[in-house]
Amino acid sequence: MSSRTAAHRPLAHGNRSRREAPQPVAKIRSLTYLDKLGSRPSPSGWVRFWWARACRIWPVHALVTALFGIWLFYKAGTGRPGPVAYQTVQPVLDFPHWVEQMLMVQMWHREALAGSSWVGPAWSISAEWAAYTVFPVLVLVLWRLRNAHPALLGALGVAAMVPLGYLSTTETGLDFPYAWALRIGSGFVSGALICLAVRRIPRTDKVDRIAGGVAVLAAAEVLVLLWADSAKVGSTNDSALAVIAFPVIVGALALSTRGPSRWLSTDTAVLGGKVSFAMYLVHIPVFEIGYTLMDWHPRLAPGTGLGTLLLPQMFMATMVLSYLVHRFVEEPARRSMRGFGLPGRSAVPVPRVSAEQPEEPAPWSPLDAADRIPAARAGVMAGSSGGS
Repeated sequence: MSSRTAAHRPLAHGNRSRREAPQPVAKIRSLTYLDKLGSRPSPSGWVRFWWARACRIWPVHALVTALFGIWLFYKAGTGRPGPVAYQTVQPVLDFPHWVEQMLMVQMWHREALAGSSWVGPAWSISAEWAAYTVFPVLVLVLWRLRNAHPALLGALGVAAMVPLGYLSTTETGLDFPYAWALRIGSGFVSGALICLAVRRIPRTDKVDRIAGGVAVLAAAEVLVLLWADSAKVGSTNDSALAVIAFPVIVGALALSTRGPSRWLSTDTAVLGGKVSFAMYLVHIPVFEIGYTLMDWHPRLAPGTGLGTLLLPQMFMATMVLSYLVHRFVEEPARRSMRGFGLPGRSAVPVPRVSAEQPEEPAPWSPLDAADRIPAARAGVMAGSSGGS
């Protein structure tokens, strides 16, 4: 079967008997920014890219930071002990630092995570925003690599994760100075290179089968490393080497339509991937508030009847709140912000999408793989809580 035929064959997903398969990778609109910005510098294109990414990540970040900030001010005013924003250091609570948090730049001048963000996981939002600011420079390099052999691009993508894996095992985890910059830099560059490799590999049944097997084997390797760490086999930091397998997993899943890829294409898994960004930011505030109340009130303390009842409710509240934030804040705010347009250009409305018409992919970013694969963002940004 030719690559063109394979790329257009109908596939069965979920409860739908047949759905139009994706267009050839090189034509997917999710690569727009690489193709438009890579050939030459384009300040207007850079601004459009930055605005599109702000529309994607800022609304939920701003909402959760503002609301959780109210709780932090209240708790600080009571003078009562309790968990400190899930971090080892209390964030500074004043107006200048609030502005810093809302602009998503709190990590840009800090070496460590502890005390940097009012919402623990928001360190990675700030790091992600830093990566987006330098993307216009990176894309000029990526453009010149776009025609390289996919094997070379894939090898470079995996190699980009090696420094992070190595330093994580030799520096006792991720506590070394500016580890956050290495984490975002390695993941961003690696994702970009894997994207370039994937777009150059023909979509055939053979590639589909091989990619499905590779995805399973790479995921199994991650589990083995995690087991070795938990079982104290060898160094306790050896599991950090699992990050080297992440580019392989993401690339293999992108090339496969069977096995894990088929399950990740179901409506339930896709919804989970969409909600995961909101959950990523919401879960720490919910648990910090819950554990603080358990600490303040003896009747809710761990081991009591009410405390035992409260724990699963925090899990349920996290899932419900995450869905509500995604459904009624993230998506409407993104559409509204995109509809405002930018100075010097007409507004570009973001249309609503019916169930029968799949949404066209958003403009490409290397970190978008984490948005489209449930729990991948948590994997790429593992260990996001403040001082953990």
